[in-house]
Amino acid sequence: MKLHHIGFATNNPQKYIDMFFEMDARVRIRKGVTRKYESSCIFIEGDNFSIELITPTKKGNHLDRFIQKRGDSLHHIAIYGKGKYKGALPNMYVDFNKISKDNKLLIETVEFRK
Repeated sequence: MKLHHIGFATNNPQKYIDMFFEMDARVRIRKGVTRKYESSCIFIEGDNFSIELITPTKKGNHLDRFIQKRGDSLHHIAIYGKGKYKGALPNMYVDFNKISKDNKLLIETVEFRK
């Protein structure tokens, strides 16, 4: 298994983008939107890491409720695997495991298709 990114839920992505630039980190920014998951996604990418800042695009959706309950926080980890639904970036397809009372770790699988 290879890690693709760490997903971080926030209503204020600019705060975290600024933090990376204040640290003089050499990063690039890529942006996208997922209709299925009703979220805006900003990927902060360095040489050996990627962090996805996820912001809800619709009040009351699952991500909005997540942030209301937990505040800005880790949302998921993403690994390379089989994607099912259109993701936020070009040619990106994603899928998530199911969360339950016995499994609190949300894992996203990411696939890039040509």
